[in-house]
Amino acid sequence: MDKAAKFLEKDAPEVLKNAVSIILPDFYNTSYEVIATEYEDISNINLIPSKGNMYRNVSQSSVALQKGDVYNENAFFLWRIGGIRRSLYLERL
Repeated sequence: MDKAAKFLEKDAPEVLKNAVSIILPDFYNTSYEVIATEYEDISNINLIPSKGNMYRNVSQSSVALQKGDVYNENAFFLWRIGGIRRSLYLERL
């Protein structure tokens, strides 16, 4: 996971995620299908909560670690395997 990034949702577990970008022509109707996936269930592990996406003018040491509601749920965290987001168009000025 060399190119993984931290998941920056405040008070949620600070885990890593991978994302890739693909470029398709505008006329494509995009969809995806997960063909296979696997996971390893690890018990008795304490994941540190994220402080969220912090601005440069905020000192990290001034923000306390706080576990959010997701820590009280008996469910998979980040259960969605994939997704498609809207396009981002860059224009030259």
